[in-house]
Amino acid sequence: MLSAKVMKLFNKATTIFKERSKEVNNAVGNHKYSVQNVIVYGVTALVAIYFVIMDLLTYIHIQRREVRTADPPPYRDGFHYFRMLSIKGAMEDHLSCHINWPLAELFEASTNFSQQRGISPNVVSVFGALIAIPAAKLLSTDNMLAKRVGIVIFMIRLWIDSVDGVVYRMQHLAGAEKHVQQSIRHSSGWLVDFFCDLFAALMFLFGAYQTMKQNLSKNSGQAPITLHFHCYKHRSPVSSPRLSSSGQETPDGEGMVRVMSLKIVWIVLLVFSSSALWDYFTQQYRNVFEVTLPTPYQQEKQNMLLRSNATFLIFWLWRLMNGVSLINAAFLAAAYDKLWEYMHYLQLFGTPALLLLTMLSSLHLSSVRREVNF
Repeated sequence: MLSAKVMKLFNKATTIFKERSKEVNNAVGNHKYSVQNVIVYGVTALVAIYFVIMDLLTYIHIQRREVRTADPPPYRDGFHYFRMLSIKGAMEDHLSCHINWPLAELFEASTNFSQQRGISPNVVSVFGALIAIPAAKLLSTDNMLAKRVGIVIFMIRLWIDSVDGVVYRMQHLAGAEKHVQQSIRHSSGWLVDFFCDLFAALMFLFGAYQTMKQNLSKNSGQAPITLHFHCYKHRSPVSSPRLSSSGQETPDGEGMVRVMSLKIVWIVLLVFSSSALWDYFTQQYRNVFEVTLPTPYQQEKQNMLLRSNATFLIFWLWRLMNGVSLINAAFLAAAYDKLWEYMHYLQLFGTPALLLLTMLSSLHLSSVRREVNF
């Protein structure tokens, strides 16, 4: 009964928000340089510059640091971004590493959130998963402002995903390890976090699917970009082939819905494959660079290889190609109303890029192990 009233209230609030945001859209217009678009362009540019600067500082820090061994460094109170940067942090996506993690640590330091009554990592994870529901509903509307608000909620959910890790470390670890990015595997909390992340990702993909269907209907059943292949030999008897501006046959409305569904499935498989491979290589590099080797010669080699340009390049490429990065890029594409184009080109180039990065990482990892006689 209570849940029905809550859903009714939420639907009413969503309807009011859509009406108000439609008025705002009509006021500012859909021009390329409307207020909304200028804000999105400006924020994107500032964040991109910030990421470049932080990547450069990370590279400089790695050149100066020693390998972080299994023994915690001398503990000093407070959070120190670069001193606490782990192999996982060096390979994590830009948004999580450069924004969400520091902000989560700052939030904890300011509020002592992890020590509040009733707070646990699982509670935080489940809350983060639940707010993906209204975010997906907003993303699936036909109003651009509502879509962008939905994207902001999804990004807040990613920050909450960093908060649950901070809460776990503050409640279960000691000393400097409280502030070091790391995954505690094979625990109930790790599984809860995994399934909450999975649910949120599926919610986003559902919203993206609805958005692309709306764009398809606006374009009279045609995709926003030309598809360079023929689609489905068996067409609906009431539909007829369409011709693109170049005279090429393109899928009809029913065929395009199938193409769209296949793209979503392909992207889901790509995101999961990328996440699994990222997780595997993160663990393998941790086993090489976050352990204490027995001889001074091996330790010297270990430090030299950690500081090498090849190692930094591999880490940086995984920042771009892990599953969370692919979802973050989809957020950006949705903010620019370019989801179809993004998924189309990700399907074309994402899989070869992932296979190439996997091959390079395997070769590099083998070379590192051989160098240090690991």
